[in-house]
Amino acid sequence: MLRALGKPWIRNAFILLAVALLVASLGKDLNWDQYNYHLYIAHAFLHDRFGMDVMPAATNSFLNPIPYLPFYWMAMAEWPSLTIALIIGSCHALGLVLLWELCERFLFHGSRSKRSLTGWSVGLAACTPVWLGLVGGTFIEPTTFVLTVAALLLAMFSLATDAPPRANLLLFSAGVALGIATGFKLTGIVFAAGLGFSLLASTVYTRVIGACLAYSAGLATGFLASYGWLGARLWSEFSNPFFPFMNGYFRSPDFILENLTHDRFAFNSFVELLQLPFNMTTYHPWMYVEKLSPDIRPAALTIGGVLLALTTLGRCVYRLYQHKKTLAPCPEDQTSTANKLPTVAARLMWLFFAFSLVFWLITSANGRYGLPILMLIGPLLVWTLSRLTKNSRVINYLLLLVVGWQALQQYSAWPPRWDTTDWTPTWYAPQIPERFRTKSFGYLSVGSTHTNSFIVPFLHPQSGFASISGNTWNFAPNGPGSARFYDFFQRYEGRLRVLYATRRATARVSPNELILLSRPLLAWGLKVDENDCDFLQVNLENYGVAPPQIDLEADTPVLENRYDTRLITCAVTPGGGESAEDKATRAQLEPIFDRIETYCPLLFSPRGWQMSYSKFGWKRHYTKSDIVVYAADDRLTLSRYDYGPFDLRIGRISEWAAGATPFPCERLLKHWQQ
Repeated sequence: MLRALGKPWIRNAFILLAVALLVASLGKDLNWDQYNYHLYIAHAFLHDRFGMDVMPAATNSFLNPIPYLPFYWMAMAEWPSLTIALIIGSCHALGLVLLWELCERFLFHGSRSKRSLTGWSVGLAACTPVWLGLVGGTFIEPTTFVLTVAALLLAMFSLATDAPPRANLLLFSAGVALGIATGFKLTGIVFAAGLGFSLLASTVYTRVIGACLAYSAGLATGFLASYGWLGARLWSEFSNPFFPFMNGYFRSPDFILENLTHDRFAFNSFVELLQLPFNMTTYHPWMYVEKLSPDIRPAALTIGGVLLALTTLGRCVYRLYQHKKTLAPCPEDQTSTANKLPTVAARLMWLFFAFSLVFWLITSANGRYGLPILMLIGPLLVWTLSRLTKNSRVINYLLLLVVGWQALQQYSAWPPRWDTTDWTPTWYAPQIPERFRTKSFGYLSVGSTHTNSFIVPFLHPQSGFASISGNTWNFAPNGPGSARFYDFFQRYEGRLRVLYATRRATARVSPNELILLSRPLLAWGLKVDENDCDFLQVNLENYGVAPPQIDLEADTPVLENRYDTRLITCAVTPGGGESAEDKATRAQLEPIFDRIETYCPLLFSPRGWQMSYSKFGWKRHYTKSDIVVYAADDRLTLSRYDYGPFDLRIGRISEWAAGATPFPCERLLKHWQQ
């Protein structure tokens, strides 16, 4: 088997086949982001909808659409869903192919067990739970991982050559790859910086300046090629090349003046940070990624790394003692010329891993954004064990134990995808009434956890789409961005319609739904015409099968078939505004919420969103910490998304109004610490 894998075409075919079987077994990926923006932003790019729609996918409306174009083209061409996933999965599999090349050519070069160690490395990388949840799906992190590994491989080639011009050309190419990855997803700056610092520490001092210039030029070239056009367009449209992000710096009038950050996985203490590799082995979601993704490999690497450091230090101390405290080199420094290559490769990979890890932990600690770090744990663990012992049998047994443990954990947490369903003849199956295909309307998305902007490609091409409110955003009628909404209302006067997700089998709006539809619009001087409602249906799982009748008035949240997406749309007409009671309540509560935000921006930010109404009371959502604060009766209650704490009292409205601060401004305990 190993001898056959020595032939590149056989090995690569084996990797592609294994990934194809994996993708087929995982099912169709239906993640939150796909509903929200994956399909929409590709459509908007191809049809130039920048000035037509208003925040259509909320804060994700203007991400780079280029990586999503292949999925969009295949889905809109109605290719079979399995075919689409297999094509995307084969592109993702290139990351494993390049990782094999990196390990075989450099990391384990010269080792008698090179092929075995390389196979273990790639296998352990493929065991990464986050990668298993993304492969063959519409997220782009596996794609940017391919570019990151390519850059790392090119950097190793550059360090292995003695010709400075060729080395600099290779570094330029590595920079281009990571520049493109960063342009596709701005979180890629973590790895661009990580490789840059690694090269500074690995390059011969006589070549440092040339190497830095070549790598930096490549980064700039790749970033401008992949993102420059988008940044220029956003600057001309919104005066912010990263709109709506970094708006605290660029201060576009079309968005709140905040630099949006997300502390979902932030650490409360240094001790908690040190515990992360071992906490990752436990069965808790929202640990380093939203999905339940237990992973034994980080703990194994931590233990192996500590043991290797201690044994290396012991050997150095013993050697110094043996040579009567003279400065004799440690065993690790007595590398023969034949083994220089793997030593340099290991140093670069460890430095890249360490620098990127630090930058990732500082910026987000989100497992999806740190996918290259998690994937590289596999090769680094194998390398660590190979340095601890030369006994290949011991290494194989230890790695078999790790893989077995990881497989058992993954089986217990199956499936690895965020949301998955069976394969269908096409990815989408729209059932849109004829009038919405042949006539343009202006659709206002309100009250959903996501915007449902994926419906846009199936509507009349001149139909506009605007997202006024949702669970994480709520524009104010007199606040930043409101001018674009009023312009939208004017353009589609007499043709405005509200859009809301429902599970009803009939196009009838219940009293509860009417409240959720109307409340966000009343402050804008609009109201819902409940006598003109219809369905926009996109079946994603069971074609033509009506969803079960759900009585929303009885608050029944659990659905038998949650992938049968029905959007109810109702006409919107001019209204008389909010009731006198709502205006009085808003006037009373808004200063209270403002005071809470001023007191503790650590938890309650960004500021500037409109206070909205829900069945639990008036509320504001704070994206930075996933916190929602509800005001009902004389109580203020805190809930943090769906991972807790829930219903945490933060004081009385009267206390905050009197100037008291009955709630400590400090990070909340994680849900597994409560």
